[in-house]
Amino acid sequence: MNTVTLLIASVALVLAAVAYWRSGGQHDMALFRQEFRGDLEHMRTIQKQLTENASRSISEAYRRSLARLTRIAERLEHLKDEAGEGLEARLQAAGRRLQALRQRASQSAKAAKESTFSAAHNAQQALARSIGRLEARTSLLSAKSKIQRAVRQAEHEEFDLAERRLGEAAELVRAARETLGDDRAYDHELERVRNAVRGATSAIRAKAEDSRRRIEHVLREADSLVARFESDQRDEGDGKASRSDGERETTSV
Repeated sequence: MNTVTLLIASVALVLAAVAYWRSGGQHDMALFRQEFRGDLEHMRTIQKQLTENASRSISEAYRRSLARLTRIAERLEHLKDEAGEGLEARLQAAGRRLQALRQRASQSAKAAKESTFSAAHNAQQALARSIGRLEARTSLLSAKSKIQRAVRQAEHEEFDLAERRLGEAAELVRAARETLGDDRAYDHELERVRNAVRGATSAIRAKAEDSRRRIEHVLREADSLVARFESDQRDEGDGKASRSDGERETTSV
């Protein structure tokens, strides 16, 4: 009995479908296909727009990186005019790093056009981090120049001038920390430099006998941090794992 009922229901369903098709079902299906093709074309248009926007975003990021490198180059050039003893070699090393990053930015920008958005974005982010480290390094070189002047001024008991130079150095150290942003690899060393500056400033204000020794301590701390930047960035340039985060930095898209 159930089998007969099922058979009758199936036949009725087939007849109903045939009746629907004859009474306008073909037209409804044609409309459906047309609407589907329209939705598909709309989705393709959106996908194309998103791809173009992503490409423009990456290209603009590389343009900003190159402009940032130009500003760093200007700062390094300015520092050469006031470089004290021991800064020349540091400045030359920073200049070489600058040229390497310029080349890398140019090559990565070209490769990004043929890469996936994810790959291009990751490469651009890695480049931005490297540029940030070079910019922070440049600020520290400028701070070191100020500290060198403070040492000489303290030696001649020009304490007011020495204190002013240390204040300028402290601002440059703060700027270096801000430049690094979420890159926390150098926080410990930066804090040591800040503490050394505070100690030296207090000694100068008190006209303490060990003022010069305190300032020279600041100089050593700053130079040690710059040396670490140099070492880490040489490792990046050689494709080795950076000691600062233990990660391999992508150098191409």
